[in-house]
Amino acid sequence: MKAKLEINGVSINLGFKTLEFIADILPDCEDNSLIFHELAKSKSSEVRIAVANKRYLMTETAKLLLKDSSIMVLCQIIRTDIGVSCLNKNILTRFIELNSVRLLKTIIMELDEIVNEFDCCDMTYLVDLLVQHQDPLIKYELAEMDIPECYLKILADDPDLSVARVAKSNLLELED
Repeated sequence: MKAKLEINGVSINLGFKTLEFIADILPDCEDNSLIFHELAKSKSSEVRIAVANKRYLMTETAKLLLKDSSIMVLCQIIRTDIGVSCLNKNILTRFIELNSVRLLKTIIMELDEIVNEFDCCDMTYLVDLLVQHQDPLIKYELAEMDIPECYLKILADDPDLSVARVAKSNLLELED
């Protein structure tokens, strides 16, 4: 990516660290959505993370970032409304198949928005996949969420005591 800063005809070339700084400090507004799109094409994951943190992105920019190879970029873009609005079942399946605990935790944290607010995917489809994960942290985080009771019952019988405890606690709250 070639970038330069020009002021009154005087210009300098910019490296990725300066672009990262610029991406961070540019006001998060619609007027900057085109420059955010160009910055999203950077080879630097740090620049792309800074862009993924913005709320005023074009749909094309969000879709570009959802194809990113960096887990940190993916985690950041699905924390935004524009990112979640571009999700679908295929993208979410690909994310789960990446098997990144960090990314799976982010999906779980955004589960309500993904399935209820933006209707990107069916709750049972996602929870079916996540409840089978080997890492107890994923099952623990899932057990803390507002998920269907049948899954809480599965998690209440989990061999990991922490997972089982939080699932049982959540089940008790449902009974009240």
